[in-house]
Amino acid sequence: MLCVSEPRALGSQHDIAMGFSEDRAQGKFGPYYLLVAENPYVLWDASEHWKSVWKAAGGGTARVQIFTAPQVDFDQLLGAGATVPMFETIQPVMIRDVGKFNGKKQDEFLRIIKRSSVSTKWLLTSEDIDKRTSFYKALAGLGPVEVFPKIYPDKIGGWVQHIARDFEAALSPSAVELIASVHGGDFFGVRQTVERATLYIGRKRRIEVADVEIVLAGEGEYDVFQLLEAASRSDFARSLSIAKALAAASDIRYDATIWLGMIHGQCLRFLQLVELAIKSNEQIAQIMHLHPFLISKLRSQATGFGYDGLVHAVQAAFETDWLIKTSTLPAHTAWELFVWRISQGKKRLAAPLYDLESPRVRE
Repeated sequence: MLCVSEPRALGSQHDIAMGFSEDRAQGKFGPYYLLVAENPYVLWDASEHWKSVWKAAGGGTARVQIFTAPQVDFDQLLGAGATVPMFETIQPVMIRDVGKFNGKKQDEFLRIIKRSSVSTKWLLTSEDIDKRTSFYKALAGLGPVEVFPKIYPDKIGGWVQHIARDFEAALSPSAVELIASVHGGDFFGVRQTVERATLYIGRKRRIEVADVEIVLAGEGEYDVFQLLEAASRSDFARSLSIAKALAAASDIRYDATIWLGMIHGQCLRFLQLVELAIKSNEQIAQIMHLHPFLISKLRSQATGFGYDGLVHAVQAAFETDWLIKTSTLPAHTAWELFVWRISQGKKRLAAPLYDLESPRVRE
């Protein structure tokens, strides 16, 4: 068994109780390992863990070769498994959806992995595999099998907290309950909401249910975070499409002020990031009370807007909020003008929106 110090520590008994094996909790990995879970996020999460283990074992540079069954080039797979890496101690190979192999492909696959180099480490994953078949029994005979149990409603809250730990985020019990009730077993959705909440409030305090409600205000296919990302790339067409989708699904007279508040706060965070740009991600994360993982994502958006663009966006958010609250412009018009203004790149308007005369606005 390959033993390495685990780079991403698990919560021992708590995580084992959720389905994580003791082998994985201890950072052990042999030449073969099979993960079985019907929830796709669980497989992704476990696979990401093993990738980090491989990187640590390979000195941080091990390259994972990934294949997805059943459409696998077996000649390429044979080469991946039989080749001794020139500059690495191990050659990690991951096979997704291994349960989709059938007939002769099962026999060929077993033949290849049994003939592989001793330096090759195989990670096999499957959402659905019949444990009664000879193929499963053959795979189980190669090495450890980690089978994650079906996730029932009473276990979802534990997964919400587990995902939050990836972002070093603390959630109140009511926030956990709300996220669990909104997303259920969609843990990719849970992760997205936790990430947005962390971006929204940072790590200065725990995330409360009111914070989650604000983040979920634009929940669905489109939200204000996607709008900001499109605007940072000066993609006005997509920004406007998202803005219209948000408006169509909400009472814009009330919700627009929430979206503007979120955008205003995020732009202020971008400005702080611009001022700290010469520092490392880790240093910025400590100063801004954010997880280092999030800083790289924020950097690209801040760079896209530029300092002047961010200043204009902050100004436009304030002015648009005033225009809507005072009924100076119809809410839909003010909202779409705001999106147009922040999406113009170097052409972003510096003139206050309330200086635009009504005939020009109608045009």
